[in-house]
This record gives sequence, C-alpha cells and structure tokens, in this order.
Amino acid sequence: MSDIDLFEDNAPPVKRCDGCGMYFPENELKRCRACGEVFCKDCQKTHDCRNTSKVQEPLNEAHEPKTDRSEKDQKEEKIGKILLAFVIIVVVLSFICCGCGFMGSTDNPSANSPNTLSPTTEPPTTLFDKYYDALRYENPEKVWSMLSSEEQEKYSEIGINNIIAAKRYQFIFYDEYEITNEVINGNNAYLDVTITYENLYGIKYTKDFEVKCVYEDGVWKIAKFDAGM
Repeated sequence: MSDIDLFEDNAPPVKRCDGCGMYFPENELKRCRACGEVFCKDCQKTHDCRNTSKVQEPLNEAHEPKTDRSEKDQKEEKIGKILLAFVIIVVVLSFICCGCGFMGSTDNPSANSPNTLSPTTEPPTTLFDKYYDALRYENPEKVWSMLSSEEQEKYSEIGINNIIAAKRYQFIFYDEYEITNEVINGNNAYLDVTITYENLYGIKYTKDFEVKCVYEDGVWKIAKFDAGM
C-alpha cells in the first residue's frame, strides 16, 4: 500500500484535553458546564467543580457562554415582584371596601347626640392603646369592635383583615407610637399620634396622624378607620 493510500484526507479534528494535556478527537471530549474547560473520558471521572457559580453552554455552541445572575439580584427581583403584586391588591381592596377610597368622612352623627361622660369611662388614650395593639398584632375582630357605629357600617371584619394583611405583605411593620397631644371637646376627642414603622431592610421612619374619637353608648370609639395608619 502506498503512502497515498495509507492516510485519509478527512481525518477527524482533534483538541487538547485541559486535564491531562493529551490530544483526542473532538467528539470524544466534553466541556465542563461550570468552568468551561474540555476533558477526555478519563479526566471527566476526576474533574468536579460543580460549586463554581460560572456556568457555560455545552461544547460547539455558537453563542457566548452565559453567566448566571447573582443570588442577590435574583432575591431583589423576587421581592420587587411581591411588593408590586400587593400594592395592586391594596388599590383594588380600597375600591371594594369604600367605593371611593379609604379616606371617607370623619363626621359621626352619633357624636353630636348628647352623652354624659361617666367618671369610670376609659379615656381616649387608653382606647388608642388597645386599638394600636389590635392593629399591630393583626386582630381585625378587635379593631372592628372599637370603631364607631358609622365606621362599622362601612367596613366588615374581613375587609379590615385584608387591609391589615396588605400592609404586612408590603413588608411594613408597626414598631412603636407616641401620643403627643389630647384634646377632648364634649363628645369628640382628638389625639395627635406619631407612629414609627420598620420596613423589610430594618429602616425605621415616622408618620404623624390626628386620630378622632367619638363618645357613644357610654364608651369612646375610633371615629374613622384610617387604612394608611
């Protein structure tokens, strides 16, 4: 047999193994998805870098290898989607519960009726202490029981529960509060309250509210359920 007959023209392409350094036909090598290097059958048995965050496409892919996003980016994107979803829920609930928004009229007809304050009646500040605890520990039944008769007609216990839950899903948590002023005028009382909140990242901030109370049926009641509180 002559030299011309001994060698074929279409010899398979060869490539160097990154493990042992020897050359093999390219179809006998496989690329590691973690580090991107290629290995022969023997080196594949001993090579293991699955804990590496860099992942590449298989051998002979036309496009460039892709790099996974960091775990932090994925977590922030997930939190953003959750926040967006529950903000939408809050907006929808506002129309369901109130028709034209949470901020309704605070005037209560029963507050204008003559009532005699009993010396044993708990003051408005004590009412707010219990009201704030009910909000903080998500007790919609207790919150509803402390509302005025007019507000009880506007909201159901289920509606209040949904509003409280929506604030939790926005990762806004009650921290503490301070009553800075109290004014009692007949059957009406007004409390200036500063509430401190804490968000998901541990950042605290404060908001000021004027809480109106009315005296009806021998006890003080919250005149208006403020969903923004």
